[in-house]
Amino acid sequence: MNCRRIRFLWLLTLLLLPAYAGQPNPAAPTLQRRWLFVWRDLSDANEVDRVIVRLPMARAAGYNGVVLSPNLAPAKAVELREAAKRNGLDLVAIVMGNSRDRNYMEGLPVKDALFVVRDGVAVHQSDNPTCAANGDFEEFTGNHFARWGFQDDEGVTTFVDTDIKHGGKASLRMESIGKNQNRHCRIMQVIKLQPNRQYHISVWVKTEGMAPADPEVKLLKRDSEGGISFQTFRA
Repeated sequence: MNCRRIRFLWLLTLLLLPAYAGQPNPAAPTLQRRWLFVWRDLSDANEVDRVIVRLPMARAAGYNGVVLSPNLAPAKAVELREAAKRNGLDLVAIVMGNSRDRNYMEGLPVKDALFVVRDGVAVHQSDNPTCAANGDFEEFTGNHFARWGFQDDEGVTTFVDTDIKHGGKASLRMESIGKNQNRHCRIMQVIKLQPNRQYHISVWVKTEGMAPADPEVKLLKRDSEGGISFQTFRA
């Protein structure tokens, strides 16, 4: 099942405004997808029965889909599917819960990806190879890392460390983060990406004695008004 991120925004609207599902405001735009959110352990057949009972009420209230866990009691799968069909409701699997079935994982759109055929086998070839400049932090002057567009508080919270490193001759050390009034300790650079492509970001982090233990890697739009992706590492 391929689920787009925007659907979760519609889902959030339903969670915040459940009382108005059956009373649309004529002045407000009509939501194309109006989903009932079910957060229960559906591996329990009794919980599936509770969902089935609510489907006619969901239809009457104006919903057109039900969002629920893919970990469904197998004996109840057909019954749930038929009940949803009778009530004109789509079944939408929650795909962000580390499902063990790859068929329920979220899919991201890819367009015009380049494949090169060699010996009868099509092999993906990157058509926009890119990487962080000086991503190994080997180029520096004092405590300043070359080719990075922004670095917080050089020599105060961000340092060139030539004693402790994963490899090469240096690493980036961040410490005394509280010395920055906003508790910021960041390093950033602009990277040219191509839409509808998948990129991998990898880092080495020394975690011994690390506090706070929640470093983040963020991918922002150039105007910094919105995020494309981020990951917090609970180390």
